[in-house]
Amino acid sequence: SAGQQSHADRFKDQLGPRLAQLGMNDTQIDTLAAAAAKEGTRFEGQGEVSRFFLSRDGSTIAVQQNVPPLREFSVADALAKRPGEHWREAVALDREQQMTLVAGAQTASTAVALSEQGARVAA
Repeated sequence: SAGQQSHADRFKDQLGPRLAQLGMNDTQIDTLAAAAAKEGTRFEGQGEVSRFFLSRDGSTIAVQQNVPPLREFSVADALAKRPGEHWREAVALDREQQMTLVAGAQTASTAVALSEQGARVAA
């Protein structure tokens, strides 16, 4: 989604230069950006991703969203997958969240309709 791409772009802007200084190539940085976008999607309920942080030892990336806490993921674990795998997982998470929202809205709509129907019957 556009939001996920925005997260990945923000990640590259914020951490890309530092990761390159540490010797990572473009593919590795793209992989970590995709993993970061996936994590932003996983915890979408915490709001927009605002910052990314790299641990001092370079082993962990933290994702800061509007609502605490920080979420972290392992650089080594993220690099064990290809960027496309992270993107597929991010898309699946987004789709799952959208379906949950739709189901919740349908449940609420049904509850309102039943409540209104009950009020008419009682009157």
